[in-house]
Amino acid sequence: MKKKVAVMFDGGFVSKRLKNINKAYPTPEDIVELTKRIILKLDGELFRAYYYDCSPLSKDMTNPIDNSKMKLSKTDLFKANKSLIDTLEVTDFFAVRRGTLTGKGWKLKGDRLEDIVQNNRPLEADDLQPNVNQKGVDMKIGLDIAWIALRQVVDTIVLVTGDSDFAPAMKFARKEGIHVVLETLKFHGYRKELKVHSDRIIDCY
Repeated sequence: MKKKVAVMFDGGFVSKRLKNINKAYPTPEDIVELTKRIILKLDGELFRAYYYDCSPLSKDMTNPIDNSKMKLSKTDLFKANKSLIDTLEVTDFFAVRRGTLTGKGWKLKGDRLEDIVQNNRPLEADDLQPNVNQKGVDMKIGLDIAWIALRQVVDTIVLVTGDSDFAPAMKFARKEGIHVVLETLKFHGYRKELKVHSDRIIDCY
């Protein structure tokens, strides 16, 4: 009898990694295909796949440098993210857990500070991006790991993430007798805690 497997996707991590690998924002088909690869790799049976992410922010924002308006709901990223989450929500054997996003002003894009300093140039509108904060996703993942472990509904949990904040939940699941597998999506910058509290690390790409 094949072992039952729950696959848990940290949506923020997954979308960034797959965009880096495939050079495009992931589609629902990409996530379903990745799930199949994971199950095949473990020779298991899917209990359920969980996808954790926030609904994209749809508010309008005004750039403080040139007062230009940014309609977040009109961006390609908003449309791709919304399509991904909405489609997975009604896909067989998938469950979507939504956190919340809040927009708090603007922040400097990651690569712009060095350029501004080196070229001694003034701050431009294109140097800024919305400062968006995610809430609730990590808590939902941790709670689901604990629930699954306590109820013993699966034999194996596969966590697709690079975030070491989940190490305590992984440790708890292992203490309850659940095998914990980490899927890294070719990410090698994870902290030691993730290795310590997982039984196996796989890479289906």
